[in-house]
Amino acid sequence: PVVVVATIAVYRAGVTATAMARESLVDPLTGLANRVHFRQVLDDRLADGHAAWSQVAVLLIDLDRFKEVNDTLGHQHGDQVLTELGQRLQEWLSEQNSVIARLGGDEMAIVSDHLADLLALNSLCSSISQVIARPLQVDGIALELSASIGVALFPEHGQTSHDLLRCADIAMHQAKRERRKFVIYQRASDNYTP
Repeated sequence: PVVVVATIAVYRAGVTATAMARESLVDPLTGLANRVHFRQVLDDRLADGHAAWSQVAVLLIDLDRFKEVNDTLGHQHGDQVLTELGQRLQEWLSEQNSVIARLGGDEMAIVSDHLADLLALNSLCSSISQVIARPLQVDGIALELSASIGVALFPEHGQTSHDLLRCADIAMHQAKRERRKFVIYQRASDNYTP
């Protein structure tokens, strides 16, 4: 009996540790990867040779006027929008060998490493905008969303996940200011880097 109890305790501890490890990498609201997991995936893609044969792109997505959704319909409906939109994007991106994560609030990030050229990148960004623009139903209300997307490319814009996310963030804010669907980072537009 003592051996059985000890075995069960060790098994439960292993199951609990596995569940905790998974939870530490997943956004609890959307089920998408979280910021920590996204950084790990991005670091792995930069290190494992994918970068040697194709460009790695980091896309930072911020929903436009999402505060209005929360203020008008309530945060529970805003959460529902984020969850449904996250799942929609994840399903579509799985065919693109891309990974999506929710970084926090209404900000999501994508890493993609199967882009042959800028035409393919433009096509990816346009397609993501179209996926986001498809109406969502929330309590019988059809919502049409849009987003601002900032893009940074390895190796042109940065050598590390930190640098790429920073450059994508700068480009995303530029897209938001200029009311464009997406902007590719340009050093000349970066007022934050010495």
